[in-house]
Amino acid sequence: MPLSPRLKKEMQRALRGITVAVLNQQPPNVREFAVVYFSRLLKFKAENPCLNDDEVLQKFHMTEVNGLPMCPPELKTAAVQTSVDEEPSESFSSEPPRKV
Repeated sequence: MPLSPRLKKEMQRALRGITVAVLNQQPPNVREFAVVYFSRLLKFKAENPCLNDDEVLQKFHMTEVNGLPMCPPELKTAAVQTSVDEEPSESFSSEPPRKV
């Protein structure tokens, strides 16, 4: 099945962003770094709703990526906390919003 142009652009942007971050930071565990990277990116995007996707990625890399945890224990703790504590983003959920 061919990708829609929107999805193709989003995938390219996401893969380019994580690739640049991994190559620059050279984390000891890429999977745990990716969990933290994407979680913090989603939070950064939510905190900056006036920015378009390209601006979000650019500003995120300028201000946040160098501060991501790099030591194995610190990285693992951040990855576990991120994957357990945060609510899933509605923008990536295929389920309708839950009623409270």
